[in-house]
Amino acid sequence: MQDRLRKRPRVPLLYLHNKALTLEKPSEKSLQAANTLEQQKLLPAGHQKAALDEMKKREFGEKPAADALRKRKRHGPKMPNSLSCKKAKRLTRPATKDVETPLTSKRRHKRVKMSDALKSVYQKLISQAGGPVES
Repeated sequence: MQDRLRKRPRVPLLYLHNKALTLEKPSEKSLQAANTLEQQKLLPAGHQKAALDEMKKREFGEKPAADALRKRKRHGPKMPNSLSCKKAKRLTRPATKDVETPLTSKRRHKRVKMSDALKSVYQKLISQAGGPVES
């Protein structure tokens, strides 16, 4: 009797175990019937579908065949994330003391030396002013 009831869609099987009702899982036929019923509810009926198609043609006009078969755009391969990639090691060249390029070495400022004639003039100015001269 249980097998005959399982073959009928939408018929639940109930059992009594120690004064408690137990409901069996739905059978395959019941699940299939529920899916088809749900699909029928979602899709429009025959006369509704014809009316919808007619309204679409009036509002939007006829669609050309090219729009119906629109090609899907393909994207090329993506590059890896540059922030997560390991950085390439730079080649280090041995430093040579003989050849110095102006880009790598810092230029030193030459100290300007006063000639003896300028020193004597500077000393005279200091003695006349009474202190060191600031410019």
